Amino acid sequence: MKKISLIALLALTVLAAGCSGQKINSEIQDAVVYDPGYEIQIIQDKETRTGFLDAVTAWMDQNGYQYTVDQEGAKHDNDKLTVEYVGYWNWDMATYLNYSKIEGFNQGQRVRQIEFSSGNLPSKFGNSEKRIQLMLDVMFGRKTVEEANAQL
Repeated sequence: MKKISLIALLALTVLAAGCSGQKINSEIQDAVVYDPGYEIQIIQDKETRTGFLDAVTAWMDQNGYQYTVDQEGAKHDNDKLTVEYVGYWNWDMATYLNYSKIEGFNQGQRVRQIEFSSGNLPSKFGNSEKRIQLMLDVMFGRKTVEEANAQL
């Protein structure tokens, strides 16, 4: 009887863990594709590790976007697509990106929101820079949410 109870408990644990894997979610309010012709204003989040901003600017450079980086609290430039972000790391034998959100604003209105959640599976220890870049791929219409999630 103990074996059956242990097997049942193990099965329930695996089932519950399967529902909490890493994923990217997207809320896209507009149909505009933001190609490299758009100028970007990135507003730095001083509480987020600098590596997050480094990943964002590397993606912008690789994809040909012109951008400026402004300090937290800067006013949105209505002539540019403004990007704000936040990232939270956790510790579980190693640090990992647990949750992040990137938002896009155009003329004062939020037009995009992309979120990443690491979940509770061992895959949570993946490459943070890759995850941030996949979020930006979704934000700028280079990948669908499904394509990005398949590459996590």
